Amino acid sequence: MNARRPILLSWFAVYAVLIVVGCRFGIQPLIVFAGLLVICVPPLAMHVLACRRVIRRTRLQHPDFWAKISSGLGMDLRYYLFDGETFGDKELLEAKAELKWWLRAGVIAMALFFPTLYVIHVASK
Repeated sequence: MNARRPILLSWFAVYAVLIVVGCRFGIQPLIVFAGLLVICVPPLAMHVLACRRVIRRTRLQHPDFWAKISSGLGMDLRYYLFDGETFGDKELLEAKAELKWWLRAGVIAMALFFPTLYVIHVASK
């Protein structure tokens, strides 16, 4: 959690500034949209980094399993990223937990779009 703290604090700060600016100046769809894009960037970037850590760890530590899931259409790889299979590897377990955490944060960031518009609409009247 300590590694996530600066990113989360900046995320909340940008969201608060977006709400304050929206309440002060009314609904400006371009500003709200740009602000929400900024809010979605940190979870997306951290999710991509967590995916890379899981893939790199699996490829280096479990090459036979990696060869099996990386061939074909890639659905096995997509399932593997979010299943509980860690081969008893603590580092892989931590990377998968981080991956799931940032995915949830990204979904929350995207889900904030309509509530943000509603709060700004109500507060700017």
